[in-house]
Amino acid sequence: MLNRFSFSLLALGLTLALIGCKKEYLEVVPVVSVTRESIPTDRTVNHLSFVSQSIGYAASSLSDTIFRTTNGGASWDPIIVGAGATGCYGLCFLDPDTGLVVMGQYLYDTRDAGLTWTYVGAASFVRCTNSGLVVY
Repeated sequence: MLNRFSFSLLALGLTLALIGCKKEYLEVVPVVSVTRESIPTDRTVNHLSFVSQSIGYAASSLSDTIFRTTNGGASWDPIIVGAGATGCYGLCFLDPDTGLVVMGQYLYDTRDAGLTWTYVGAASFVRCTNSGLVVY
């Protein structure tokens, strides 16, 4: 009788443990290794935004040029944001085509991987977070 009671308690405990387990998902972030020498600028790169292991964007707070890579940082192509836009103060791409950048005090967005930029308004801050985008 005692063995049967112990077995019943054990079975109940295992059942509750399995029912009470909550599935948790981990976000996997691609790891990219970029050397400073691969970005064709003599300025300090202050902003990086990678949307995959191969596609990423880089910028300096002392330059009007953003750089785009499609091969994981092996080579970079320059992108000019807008006339009179100076110094990147925030850079965030949500996917390979859609991005925001604060140049000087101006916020611009692109929907075509930086080929064209649209002036959005005055801003001083832009950051990507795990839950979305913050612009101030």
